[in-house]
Amino acid sequence: MPTTQLYTRLDSGIMTVLPEGLIEDAASHELTTVPQVVYLDFDGAVTSYHNRDLNLTIDDIVVEDSGFDATTISCIVATLNEQFGEDIVFTSELPEEEQYSTIYIGVTSAFDEYGSFLGLAETVDSGNLIRDDNAFVFLNSTAATELVTSVIAHEAQHLVGTLEHDGEGIKRYADGYIYYYILNNQTFTGILDYHGLHLYRESTGKTIVSSSYRKRGGDISSCIGTNYVSANNVTVNSGGRLGVSSGGTANHTTVNSGGRIYVYSGGTANHATVSSGGFYVYSGGTANHTTVNSGGWLNVYSGGTANH
Repeated sequence: MPTTQLYTRLDSGIMTVLPEGLIEDAASHELTTVPQVVYLDFDGAVTSYHNRDLNLTIDDIVVEDSGFDATTISCIVATLNEQFGEDIVFTSELPEEEQYSTIYIGVTSAFDEYGSFLGLAETVDSGNLIRDDNAFVFLNSTAATELVTSVIAHEAQHLVGTLEHDGEGIKRYADGYIYYYILNNQTFTGILDYHGLHLYRESTGKTIVSSSYRKRGGDISSCIGTNYVSANNVTVNSGGRLGVSSGGTANHTTVNSGGRIYVYSGGTANHATVSSGGFYVYSGGTANHTTVNSGGWLNVYSGGTANH
């Protein structure tokens, strides 16, 4: 079990224990959640990996520079902050907070003996009790920006405990799915078996408003063009993933056991049937006319919308 730090306050002889991640308003004494800060390191690093559950430690990990330029990095940060709303704050600038998580983006050979992954987290941190756990995304500027953004999002959800999937050993903490990307007014129809499909509008922006994480990542409109894409009559089986980002539309999706559909800000899913899998609607995402059968679930996060 990880050690959880606690803050204490003495009030007229009474001790109140506040779990880490909560702060108390001095006037009203109301408790509010502290957003999780995630630092995205694109510049290369020498670091380590500590997985408490597996009792696995790897030291002296050399992560290569990702090769992304400042404009692309700003776009990735802005897109992630738009997707996750107020719960997670992503930044490419070294945070001032004492505790924050780091996701290292870049190629490394340190994990080759454990398998081939797109990304890997140290934890699946249910309740987000560990505020300084880390993750890796094993991609660089040769990969599609949308793929890199998607894998960062996947590993960030492991770090805050909102995503858990099947897998033996280290695979439980990894993102090893093969992703297909649809753009420029194309439509996908088919079956997803242990691979992913991500729908998005083509990235066409050339100028990004640079901003620190305190302003939550710049101008998202500069990152997104105007081409719409859709997926019709897609079946998502065990291990499959369907992600719907801004401008993407998924119609008549069937999610079976072990499958997942994620609707991010600006994305829409219409007439989905969740047979026994999972459906997640994040801030700014919309789900219309969803049917959830026995064994399935629909999670609508703050700012997300589910209409009958």
